[in-house]
Amino acid sequence: MEAMENMDLDNLRRTIKVAEERGVDSELITAAHAREEVVVQMVAARDELMAALRSFSAERLQVAMERAEELELDEFLSEETLDNVVARFQFLEQRDKAADALRMAIESNNLTVVQDALYDARIKHCDDSVIKLGERRVAELQDENLDAEAAVIAATENHNITALEGALEEAERLTGGTIRASIIQAGETRLADLRRRGEAQEELEIAMEDVDLMVLRQKIARAEDLGVFVQSPELLTRANARIDEIQDMMTNLLSVLAAAVVAEHDGTHRRTNELVDALAEVERLHCVRDGDQITDATVSKAEARLATLRDLDQATDAVIAIYDSEDMGAVSKALSRAKSVGVVQPVIDRGDEAFHRVQILLRDTRQLLIDLTEGADTTIDALQHALDESNRLRAASAKRIHNAEERLAALRAR
Repeated sequence: MEAMENMDLDNLRRTIKVAEERGVDSELITAAHAREEVVVQMVAARDELMAALRSFSAERLQVAMERAEELELDEFLSEETLDNVVARFQFLEQRDKAADALRMAIESNNLTVVQDALYDARIKHCDDSVIKLGERRVAELQDENLDAEAAVIAATENHNITALEGALEEAERLTGGTIRASIIQAGETRLADLRRRGEAQEELEIAMEDVDLMVLRQKIARAEDLGVFVQSPELLTRANARIDEIQDMMTNLLSVLAAAVVAEHDGTHRRTNELVDALAEVERLHCVRDGDQITDATVSKAEARLATLRDLDQATDAVIAIYDSEDMGAVSKALSRAKSVGVVQPVIDRGDEAFHRVQILLRDTRQLLIDLTEGADTTIDALQHALDESNRLRAASAKRIHNAEERLAALRAR
């Protein structure tokens, strides 16, 4: 039982052998053998703990410590050994964290972060392989910083906005580096200037696609103020050519507008549409505002003519609409208005033909109603049809309609 209280495996085995030879109680012998197995595990755990203590693996040492605690091995270890285990574990844990931090820093583009992590890894005695990785990354980032600074300086001295944007983006990517702030500031100032020039050039290109002379001249002035034409003199040539082109369009439009104002109505909407299009083009080209040939008076005259043409269109359409009509009131009204506003004669002639046709139709319908009202051989159906037609066409007076209705009632009463 005394041998079972400690972890001297050889002594325990010898004692068990003697106990078995001298007939010690079998239950105690069984318990001793069970203890023997535990002591074997404790010895193995102690040996592993000592080996882990000498290693550089915090994970291994932690596993060994947990196994020792599980087997209550600390009762058989000295205070010094236990203190050494705790201190060693803390050291290895910090070492691993420093190595992980350095590996993470290596993945970044921040030179300062990598340098700090490398310094921490060195003082915590990380593996040489990790230290070398950090040293190599520091050297790479130092070279990249030098290259990036040179690129910003070079791009600042020319007019390539894309190159300067790329150089500044690369410099921004390399945070915590050695690129001088004054170089970055100069590049950003230059970039802002180039962007203003680019915007001015783009706005001028857009204005040249349009026909607004005032806007175009404003964009030319802004581009000139920003020095756009120093690098792109051909752009100024094209802009001036566009001004000449728009002015020629205004000159040509004056002739078109004048012709549209004096053109005679031809019985269609063509003259109206021509004048509408010409006035729309006057507005689109801002002729009154930007030109000196078409004035407000010119436009007012054209608009007055347009109102006349629209009256003629309406009167013409009204006559055309009654070509096949049987409504004498509508025919008469349309013809009267057409003649008063001066609709072309061919349209008037077709209207007169319709008038005479309806006149004859009314006369014949009225006469038929009279004949059937007064005739001896009149049938109900014939009189009813004649009465309906007379009402539809308003061909007979109220008195004749009344007489026909009385005759029809008399026929039905037979």
